Amino acid sequence: MKKLLLIALLFLNFSTFPSFADDEITEIIATAESADVLVDLPDDLEPGYHIVTVDVVDPDTGESTQEDISFCKDNESEIHWDNICPDLDIIVDPATLENIESVEDLPAYNPAKEAEKTSQTQVAGFTALSVLSAGGAAVGAAVGGAAGGASSGGGGSSGGSGGGSGSGTSRGAARREDSEGNGESEARVVDAEDAFHSAHSKDSSRFEMTSDELEMMGLGDRSFTWRAPLTHVTDALVLTSSLKVARFSPLFSKFISDANYLRAIFGSLSFLSVPIGIALGIFALQSSNFQPMPPTWTLLVALSILSIFEAVGGLTAVLVFSVGVFASGNASNLNSVLTVLAISAICVSPSILAGSFRPFRRKLTGDESIWERGSDYLLAAILTNWTFVGFINSLNVIAGKQLAITGQAKEIGFAVGIAVIARMMLEDLAIYLYPVRTARLQLSPPKPSLRQQYISNALKALVFAVVMERFIGFSVPLLLGTALFVLPNLLKLSAGTILPKSRLLHFALPKGGVRIVVMTILGTLFAKLAAEIFTNPQDFLTWGFLLLSIPGFVVSILGLLSDDKNAGSLRHHKVGNWIYRIGGIGILYLIVQIAAGKDVVALLTGGA
Repeated sequence: MKKLLLIALLFLNFSTFPSFADDEITEIIATAESADVLVDLPDDLEPGYHIVTVDVVDPDTGESTQEDISFCKDNESEIHWDNICPDLDIIVDPATLENIESVEDLPAYNPAKEAEKTSQTQVAGFTALSVLSAGGAAVGAAVGGAAGGASSGGGGSSGGSGGGSGSGTSRGAARREDSEGNGESEARVVDAEDAFHSAHSKDSSRFEMTSDELEMMGLGDRSFTWRAPLTHVTDALVLTSSLKVARFSPLFSKFISDANYLRAIFGSLSFLSVPIGIALGIFALQSSNFQPMPPTWTLLVALSILSIFEAVGGLTAVLVFSVGVFASGNASNLNSVLTVLAISAICVSPSILAGSFRPFRRKLTGDESIWERGSDYLLAAILTNWTFVGFINSLNVIAGKQLAITGQAKEIGFAVGIAVIARMMLEDLAIYLYPVRTARLQLSPPKPSLRQQYISNALKALVFAVVMERFIGFSVPLLLGTALFVLPNLLKLSAGTILPKSRLLHFALPKGGVRIVVMTILGTLFAKLAAEIFTNPQDFLTWGFLLLSIPGFVVSILGLLSDDKNAGSLRHHKVGNWIYRIGGIGILYLIVQIAAGKDVVALLTGGA
């Protein structure tokens, strides 16, 4: 055995992240390939995470290699060379947590330790909620977005219809585009339930087409790509189940019909996403060691991308993951349960988010629509990325633990943004090449009953309160903030038709991309005000949350009083359209800065 000369260079860290202290050199002659090194640590070494850097020199070759050895000192002054000190209330580098396999070994997370970062997450969250509640597909209004969104023949919808279901008839009617790009229902309508039963008959090899449909057929409609076995059965099943589920859960109805563009192209083969989802769910379980914590970031990306392209497959994957964790018995407390549910919600959310921010598909009606569609692509990707990164960063708060996945939040958000663009390209491919197939799979579920809407708002308020309780604890500000969150929606349901309306107010209120910028500015200013008033980090988060609730509440109430009937727009005038577009470039720039985490107030005022 070769003798090794070990020169141990000890660099002690006295803060959260590694920093160099005075060098202490010890020479040890080892007669084996490895040896234990006895290091005397100073008594005043503070609790925390530290690093020892060791130089190993081979005496024969003179080759030197360095190795970092991480360790921690807990609050009981005990040294842990496995670098696991769960009781430390210290923020650590997420990269050091990648090899931890049990939630119990993860360090605890206290949002007050990162009060400013937590406040920024809250600002982004309130901004996203404000935009989505206002009808997210109008978010590009100031960047050239809404001119053709509501009348896309392929099913793009304004107001955030979500996914690719778009606007159409509730019975899957074939549609024709007129010269203005407006979809008009043909006289003949295919009833979803009748189609389902006819699919079982001996003549169900194809649905009978009208002469108008034959004229509408595109290259894809005439191709073999969608003619897989059982396609008519699965088409009818999706339409029927989506309509029935919509009566009590519009959200799950959107999940079912989300990938109708894929069914238009590939028919029943689109359901191959289900076994793919099962496999990914199993891989995610193995990656997380059946623990209530996220899988590796690459698997989280895979789950999210599957949901973007086919929501049913993504939903299947998260069901396998969540049921597996719960069945293992490892989710034994509220933090663990909320963590599993949050991970599942994050993985299935991107398609719903992107489809709410911008229409997934849009029929171009003229040269001006090229600008509109370009803004769709950019805004859907940027805003979904921005929201998704915020979701990932909030996992620490929900779990009450520091998670390694937060170290890759930007990479995950970038991958999701690219996938959103690819999804939109496929949607556009479907509308141009498969117009008949796309039209037949369109549906517009009936409006939920008033009772269902009240129940939905109660559930939203409950989820909002439970999540925000992880940020600020159960307190008076939590109750007041939740009330401010849900009150505008309840007021709209109960008295929306009798409230006074103002057209002037409609023009004065920020909309679309402008709304994102304005709400971010207001949120940042209110956060700065809270920082001036409350010097204690916990008080800053608690009462700052209440202050951050105010701008969204005020804007929502004013929105109830605005009258958008017969409202004009700059885009309807030749000169105004150019003003609208040039201003839109500035708004797009600010949105990009917001998504990058920049302080937009400092940016506008020329501050640091």
